Amino acid sequence: MKAVIAILSLYAYPTLKSSVRSKKTGGAEKRAVLISELLSNHFQVNLIVANEPWYRRMLMRSYNGISIKYHAKYYGNGTIRKFLHKTAVSYRIKDKVRSLFGLPLISSDMMNASLMTSVYHDCNADIYCAFGLTDVAHEMSQFCLSEGKKLVLFITSDLDFDFTTTDNGKDIFNNSRSLKASTLNAAEMVFAQTKNQSEKLKSIGIKSHTLLKNPVLLPNSIRVKPKAEHVLWVGKSDNNKNPKALLEIAANLQEIKFKMVMNKSDTSLFNTILKNRTENVEIIEFATRSKMNELYQKSFALINTSLAEGFPNTLLEAATFQVPMLSLFVNPDSILTDYNIGIFANGDRKLLESEISSVVSNTSRRKKLGVNAEDYVQQHHNMTEIKRSLIKTFSKLAGE
Repeated sequence: MKAVIAILSLYAYPTLKSSVRSKKTGGAEKRAVLISELLSNHFQVNLIVANEPWYRRMLMRSYNGISIKYHAKYYGNGTIRKFLHKTAVSYRIKDKVRSLFGLPLISSDMMNASLMTSVYHDCNADIYCAFGLTDVAHEMSQFCLSEGKKLVLFITSDLDFDFTTTDNGKDIFNNSRSLKASTLNAAEMVFAQTKNQSEKLKSIGIKSHTLLKNPVLLPNSIRVKPKAEHVLWVGKSDNNKNPKALLEIAANLQEIKFKMVMNKSDTSLFNTILKNRTENVEIIEFATRSKMNELYQKSFALINTSLAEGFPNTLLEAATFQVPMLSLFVNPDSILTDYNIGIFANGDRKLLESEISSVVSNTSRRKKLGVNAEDYVQQHHNMTEIKRSLIKTFSKLAGE
């Protein structure tokens, strides 16, 4: 009998259905789905998601051999469960509703706990997995501790290691910093994306950790690369992705066309970017996978302005189309410079602007960087090797 694995990635649903938009879906969710698929041939996999747009389309129950489960706390905006959870402020009101149906009375705290953990009980998994040191990952860790289940964590960003206490005790993604350490300590295994993350885990005393390179889907067929037309930026409208820096760069390079694929994560920031962009900047709020492939194919380069990353999936996606990444602040494990697959400006915006101009105008330099980037992905992010490593680790954890 196959071991059962439950993988928590609340905002992965739009990755399963490209027609569904989300403000919160990004590289971590794509990674969660790819890892779910790699494990599904050897294990029974449940993917736990929030289904925000459930009222617009039928619920998906399976995807490529993966069972889809829905977290009760996030299960649609209009369900009776959510209605009770949101509107029954006093547990006495909840008890009155329950008494109408002859149900036993239940306290507010007990009801909240039941809502949060019901999907985990429903999965009845041998191993539970979460992506990132988030509040909901902590919720899963507490379930695992109480039920004697094994927890596996996947680091999604260097900001997962931000334990600094501030006035509100939250990190940039609104997760409680105080819960991160206990979530890490509850894990049987932690997967890092980079050597730097592995070193950080070791430095804080996490013994059971291993490095797992991010998987990436390679294009299905040999491509004839079309003529490049634009410089590409991909990310959410949040302060960490730093889209304002891209606007400043584009304003100084108005002879170059820029395209920004930007989820409306922060509506206020999104509208600010939309209002202040120069004429050479086009903003695309939503792009399907096929549209993204087209955008990559026609790019001179991918620009990254993030203040922090884990390992950006966009770097890998662009590289499969021989598109180099030019980065302002991040250079994961120094690969841009060590493998000559892109350019790292080390925070120097003027240098980045100069390098963008050079890559756009110098075809031979751009092609060399792009070929190097594609070779790097094929050598270091091989899906077969990643799958083998995952199955080996999870088989050991499952006692197979």
